[in-house]
Amino acid sequence: MIQKYTSGIINSVAISQPTFLPWIGYFDLIDRSDSFVFLDNAQFSKQSWHQRNRVANNDWITLPIAKGNSLKPLSEVTLGKDRRAYERLFNKIEYVYADYAYFDKYWPQIRQYIEEAITQDWPLSKLNITIITHICSLLKINTKLYLSSEMNVLGNRSQKLVNIIKNLNGSCYISAPGASEYLENDRRFFEKENLPVFLNDIVKYNYTEDVPLSYLSILDTIFKKNLSFFNKFKKTRTELNRFI
Repeated sequence: MIQKYTSGIINSVAISQPTFLPWIGYFDLIDRSDSFVFLDNAQFSKQSWHQRNRVANNDWITLPIAKGNSLKPLSEVTLGKDRRAYERLFNKIEYVYADYAYFDKYWPQIRQYIEEAITQDWPLSKLNITIITHICSLLKINTKLYLSSEMNVLGNRSQKLVNIIKNLNGSCYISAPGASEYLENDRRFFEKENLPVFLNDIVKYNYTEDVPLSYLSILDTIFKKNLSFFNKFKKTRTELNRFI
């Protein structure tokens, strides 16, 4: 459940844009932080992870987005109205995963959220965050979740991240390794505040055969494995590497 923003919390903080059915690494990042902030007022990028993801057989699934949204923040992006596009989305997921062991257990609720988003005109960020928080609940992830749009924090790129962390009285920042290049370029913002930055690189986890590693949507993992897999997955973690 999304927390109402209040100040005075001392914790490790992770921040990421809400993406469509993200991979297991996204949920691992949430789980490793004390507080996680959805950067829901970031600018929408067409044909990005905001609306797309990969599934088994190297297929792509794409969430329909209405025209005229390219310059809007995620919290204002409107979903498309073409019912046939949603049927193609549903059909592809069902074609790829219908025979997976836990498909029938977890797919109906996720599909229902998408159906609600269509009929109730949810913005893109609300749909993505609703699905992510639902899966966090399934995985028993208890991290406190926040929306950046409620914080009224200013700044560009890393300065905005630092300001969000400061508003939460965060003690350190945990980032996905894909952000290392721009974090290196912007390290002065974190150093100025004496704010440590750690990279959560799940590629370096100590995997065993029964712990899946995939860059596919989380759908691939939860349909294939029962939810107990996440506890096994967490046991393979290595120590976070300090980057700044």
